[in-house]
Amino acid sequence: KNLHDAALAEMIKRLQKATTLQTALFFVSDHGESTGEHGFFLHGAPYAIAPKEQTQVPMFFWLSDEFATARGVDSGCL
Repeated sequence: KNLHDAALAEMIKRLQKATTLQTALFFVSDHGESTGEHGFFLHGAPYAIAPKEQTQVPMFFWLSDEFATARGVDSGCL
Protein backbone atom coordinates (compact mmCIF):
# COMPACT_ATOMS: atom_id res chain seq x y z
CA LYS A 1 0.00 0.00 0.00
CA ASN A 2 1.30 3.44 -0.77
CA LEU A 3 0.84 6.50 1.42
CA HIS A 4 -2.04 7.90 -0.67
CA ASP A 5 -3.96 4.61 -0.56
CA ALA A 6 -3.52 4.42 3.20
CA ALA A 7 -4.69 8.03 3.66
CA LEU A 8 -7.81 7.49 1.53
CA ALA A 9 -8.58 4.23 3.36
CA GLU A 10 -8.30 5.99 6.72
CA MET A 11 -10.60 8.82 5.59
CA ILE A 12 -13.21 6.33 4.40
CA LYS A 13 -13.04 4.40 7.71
CA ARG A 14 -13.70 7.64 9.59
CA LEU A 15 -16.58 8.60 7.29
CA GLN A 16 -18.11 5.12 7.67
CA LYS A 17 -18.17 5.57 11.44
CA ALA A 18 -20.19 8.79 11.08
CA THR A 19 -23.45 6.88 10.68
CA THR A 20 -25.63 9.84 11.68
CA LEU A 21 -24.31 11.83 8.70
CA GLN A 22 -24.64 11.54 4.95
CA THR A 23 -21.00 11.38 3.90
CA ALA A 24 -19.06 11.36 0.64
CA LEU A 25 -15.45 11.72 -0.41
CA PHE A 26 -14.38 13.10 -3.78
CA PHE A 27 -10.64 13.07 -4.48
CA VAL A 28 -8.95 14.46 -7.59
CA SER A 29 -5.20 14.77 -7.94
CA ASP A 30 -4.02 18.22 -8.97
CA HIS A 31 -1.58 16.79 -11.53
CA GLY A 32 0.04 13.64 -12.76
CA GLU A 33 3.71 12.91 -12.30
CA SER A 34 6.23 10.81 -14.18
CA THR A 35 8.42 8.54 -12.13
CA GLY A 36 10.56 7.11 -14.92
CA GLU A 37 8.00 6.33 -17.62
CA HIS A 38 9.61 6.89 -21.04
CA GLY A 39 12.65 8.35 -19.29
CA PHE A 40 10.72 11.25 -17.72
CA PHE A 41 11.19 12.11 -14.03
CA LEU A 42 9.05 15.24 -13.68
CA HIS A 43 5.51 16.58 -13.83
CA GLY A 44 5.75 19.44 -16.27
CA ALA A 45 6.52 18.09 -19.74
CA PRO A 46 4.78 19.81 -22.64
CA TYR A 47 1.41 18.15 -23.24
CA ALA A 48 2.38 17.02 -26.76
CA ILE A 49 5.18 14.80 -25.43
CA ALA A 50 4.01 14.12 -21.88
CA PRO A 51 3.30 10.47 -21.05
CA LYS A 52 -0.23 9.55 -19.91
CA GLU A 53 0.97 9.47 -16.28
CA GLN A 54 1.11 13.28 -16.49
CA THR A 55 -2.05 13.93 -18.49
CA GLN A 56 -4.46 11.39 -16.95
CA VAL A 57 -4.87 12.28 -13.30
CA PRO A 58 -6.38 10.07 -10.59
CA MET A 59 -9.96 10.59 -9.42
CA PHE A 60 -11.79 8.68 -6.71
CA PHE A 61 -15.39 8.97 -5.44
CA TRP A 62 -16.82 7.21 -2.40
CA LEU A 63 -20.25 7.77 -0.88
CA SER A 64 -22.09 6.28 2.05
CA ASP A 65 -25.36 4.41 1.60
CA GLU A 66 -27.08 7.25 3.50
CA PHE A 67 -25.70 9.84 1.08
CA ALA A 68 -26.78 7.78 -1.94
CA THR A 69 -30.28 7.16 -0.57
CA ALA A 70 -30.90 10.77 0.43
CA ARG A 71 -29.91 12.01 -3.01
CA GLY A 72 -31.39 9.22 -5.10
CA VAL A 73 -28.02 8.16 -6.46
CA ASP A 74 -28.14 5.05 -8.65
CA SER A 75 -24.77 3.41 -7.93
CA GLY A 76 -25.22 1.10 -10.91
CA CYS A 77 -25.35 4.19 -13.12
CA LEU A 78 -22.18 5.68 -11.66
